[in-house]
Amino acid sequence: VFPNDFAQKRELYAVLDARNSTTAGVAAGYVNTIVASVNAHHGAAGPVTIVERLRWNENAVTRHTIVPSLILALSLIQVLLLAGFTVSREREEGFFDMMLMTSAHPWEIFVGKALPPIAIALFQSFLIFAVCRWWFGIPFAGDYLVMGGVLALFSLSIVGIALALSAMSSTIQTSVILAFFMVLPALVLSGLMTPIGAMPEWMQTVTLFNPTRYGMTAVRMVYFEGTGWRGVWPQMWPLIVTSFITIPAAMWLFRNINPALI
Repeated sequence: VFPNDFAQKRELYAVLDARNSTTAGVAAGYVNTIVASVNAHHGAAGPVTIVERLRWNENAVTRHTIVPSLILALSLIQVLLLAGFTVSREREEGFFDMMLMTSAHPWEIFVGKALPPIAIALFQSFLIFAVCRWWFGIPFAGDYLVMGGVLALFSLSIVGIALALSAMSSTIQTSVILAFFMVLPALVLSGLMTPIGAMPEWMQTVTLFNPTRYGMTAVRMVYFEGTGWRGVWPQMWPLIVTSFITIPAAMWLFRNINPALI
């Protein structure tokens, strides 16, 4: 940015998008090289100075990026582990098959298995949110109801996946392996540590099928930007679609899958 008084102050402003620190660093390096070349050519006739400003997270405080993202990341881990243990543990002990022989409908079994992990995940998310807001002092610009709705919908979309994996597992160890097999790619491809825009194009395409990406984006939009329901809707409908797919699939797997095959 060349300000209006550039001829007098000889100051050049560089505005960098700190969400992609690698690209921003490369761009800043190019600008510094060009300015250094100009200053070397003109000597003491009027050196140009650069004033850098980060467009996002202006103070470059790392915890502003990492800690709020843990609200969703820990919710993901909690739901996958708790919901993943429920069916496989009872199937290993022989109780789940007895439950299927009762008059309970699969959706009733699903509700009984899904609600406790979701409730525990939401409570844990509230604790992490409290740590972010009042321990680290990270300002919250959004609405508490919107934040709670985003976390609840995300947990609902994940619990269907977790219960489907648990239904396909004959032992607790199998469900643990499947849960961790899901957690690591989900977090890596969510933008938690690396911006999605900095990933290879093929990997960016893969993230479109990752519900954690949409939940992570929505949480950051609500927390930092104060975005309301209308603003986060593009991130919410993929979670709704995921819920409509995974929940019926989990209920069908309760009665029709042979866990001995997994």
